[in-house]
Amino acid sequence: MARKQKSVDVRALLGAAVVFALIGIAIFSAYFFLVLRPAAEELQRAKESALNEIKATLGEINTDQAQAAASDYTSRIMAAGSKSEVSSIMVEVTKTTQLERERERLLNKIQMATTGTYHSTADVPLLASLAENLNAEINSKSTLSELKRMDGVIDNEATSVWRTYFMNLLSRIENDTVIMKHNSPTSWIYLPKDNALETVLASDWQTLRELHFEGTEELKVPIIDTLQRSPLVLPGSTVNVYVYDLSTNDMSMLVGNAEVSEIFCSDEELRTINWAQTIDQTSYTYSTDIWETIKAAAAGSSQAASVYLQDYITNVLKRLQQSGVGNCEISMIYVIKVPREAGELILQYEFYQASSKDIVLASVV
Repeated sequence: MARKQKSVDVRALLGAAVVFALIGIAIFSAYFFLVLRPAAEELQRAKESALNEIKATLGEINTDQAQAAASDYTSRIMAAGSKSEVSSIMVEVTKTTQLERERERLLNKIQMATTGTYHSTADVPLLASLAENLNAEINSKSTLSELKRMDGVIDNEATSVWRTYFMNLLSRIENDTVIMKHNSPTSWIYLPKDNALETVLASDWQTLRELHFEGTEELKVPIIDTLQRSPLVLPGSTVNVYVYDLSTNDMSMLVGNAEVSEIFCSDEELRTINWAQTIDQTSYTYSTDIWETIKAAAAGSSQAASVYLQDYITNVLKRLQQSGVGNCEISMIYVIKVPREAGELILQYEFYQASSKDIVLASVV
């Protein structure tokens, strides 16, 4: 006789399945919201922070290597699957940033070392060749220590090239006296060629890049001053010409070791000679009008021509110096031989095209 099978309660099974499903959903939801989602958000924040750092570091460095590395690290960060992977990549980013910052610094240094105020790679083949070779060498380095060793190499090679260039330049100048032009602020100094060579051999590239040496393309320019302010200046005197800025109270040398070729003064100051002499009880008075005497001599008067007026003003000034007479507010015109560019500036200052500047003379002793 066949055994009778028990009937299965489908509703109970479905209920149990629903309960277990709900429990599973609750467990998964808790895991998702408490573990997976926070981890994903944290990873996303880590990626965003890393990408911003890459942009602010490597992205701001102006080398080809830095730009290529920034692109590569950006792709790797975006594909990273964990915070630890992001952190590991950022360690590499830090090292590469240090490397590329040093490379950028050296490349900028090469640019400065091979470009002067008055000379550049465009017109000096020696500088162009040096810049090309040094740039290639810097770009070939792959470690920070290799790059750091290049600092001294740049200094030595740049100094050597600048010295060679200026020595060749000076050898082509025929004059025994040369003009050294200097930047910051711009000034011109007369000096013997031998001294110029000594300056070149004693200077490094930081100084040499701001210099220029030239021959004697000059102007003679009038500088108005007072005898009180320049009591020792005579024809043939060597003077330094300074520019005084009335708006800032700053004074800087414009021309060094310039020569005074002539001097003039107002005819009102030294035009007439009056003096008296007493012999026994008789007084004699003498008077000579210098301007009238000069005109008479020019017109052919032998008596006027016999009055010795050569170097009259110079002789008067020498006597003043010897006597120690001071406080002489006599207006003087000093004719100074200066480099052309400096002369053009002096003319602007003296004729008030630049009213905030004043020219000051100082004797070189």
